[in-house]
Amino acid sequence: CYLSVGHENTKTLIYYGINKKKIFLLPWAVDNKKFINKKVKKFNKLKILFTGKLIYRKGCDLLLNAIKELNKNKDFRINTEVTIVGDGPLMKELIEFKKNNKLDNIKFTGFKNQNLIKDYYKNSNLFIMPSREENWGLALNEAMASKNIVIASDNVGASYDLIKNNKNGYTFKNNNYLDLSKKILKIYNNKKSKNVKLSSNSEKIIKKWSFNECFVGLTAAINYVLKK
Repeated sequence: CYLSVGHENTKTLIYYGINKKKIFLLPWAVDNKKFINKKVKKFNKLKILFTGKLIYRKGCDLLLNAIKELNKNKDFRINTEVTIVGDGPLMKELIEFKKNNKLDNIKFTGFKNQNLIKDYYKNSNLFIMPSREENWGLALNEAMASKNIVIASDNVGASYDLIKNNKNGYTFKNNNYLDLSKKILKIYNNKKSKNVKLSSNSEKIIKKWSFNECFVGLTAAINYVLKK
């Protein structure tokens, strides 16, 4: 069993079974080193980031509805920036929603490749994954490695392991933009020192989710099964 380079920011574990056939196992980890941010996050403004395909399952519409709700507070609208990175069939509909509701604190960037997307992680301080369904959600790993506070729906697989409520972020009720807005508001209302602590905790948590930990854990599990 050994690590093999796969996707630019991921790797694949290849295990050779008894019949010498390859079994490919994709660990729930990314190359944390690619996203490390040595600078302390600043919270002069709440800079919110979404990355992903603009499809129903990814729930970007939930984020826009949450921002619409929060923008009723003029101070929130002035002191927040929301960046939507990604493309997909719902792009026109979401941009139209933004225009119709005068969500001037939201901007769409379109698709960005992995070389560019890490800069967006570094320039944000709150990452949101509002997916209605997500087996894991590797973008959470990437965002946390770059010291972002994180919010995700409770239907995102990674949220159970990576998000510690009130320690590095929050989970919200799946498909509930009002609950999402409440969790965003919690972070917005925090003192800067509290948010700096939350972002630092994200980095500490994700350090335990590297390829090495996945390699050791999966190898131990495979060896355990083989010995039975």
